[in-house]
Amino acid sequence: VNASFTSFTAEETCLGGTYNPRGIAPCMTCEHGSYSDLPYLNHACTSCPPGKLSLAASSSKHNCLPACHPGWAAPNGFEVGSQTCAPCRRGSHAQGYGSVECAKCPQEHFTLYVAALGVHECLNIQLGVERVLKSGRRLFVSVWWLSFPFAHRMDTVSMCKRVKATVGVQLTEIETADA
Repeated sequence: VNASFTSFTAEETCLGGTYNPRGIAPCMTCEHGSYSDLPYLNHACTSCPPGKLSLAASSSKHNCLPACHPGWAAPNGFEVGSQTCAPCRRGSHAQGYGSVECAKCPQEHFTLYVAALGVHECLNIQLGVERVLKSGRRLFVSVWWLSFPFAHRMDTVSMCKRVKATVGVQLTEIETADA
């Protein structure tokens, strides 16, 4: 029987947190959200379970931590050390798990609450216009309304009722210089 074996030193193999399809150097670092946990000869990285993330070069599934929920964000997309997931402020949103930052709503859009789950929760806001009456008086008419075209969460129905109650008109007389 003819058999040949190739041996590799530890420096030539891909250790935990790294990989190469051949399992030997040159090794690449496992990406954010994955790990390789063999002590050597890692051929690939394994993705963290759904809803969990890890730092790059992770060498254990125990490094996969709960990801920030939709509407929340952290610098790495999950809580690690002193970095905690924080809710997106009003006027911004984070869609999906593991957001590293909150995205601003489009221009003239806003959210009524913190931790908006996506751009679909950004409401269209129309502000005011100036009007001149026949009498010559100038008014600033703050006509505003909020439109909410989608219903993706259970609390959306109650929120829509609140939105309808907040629609309004405000009239403010603009003082003229000759008055």
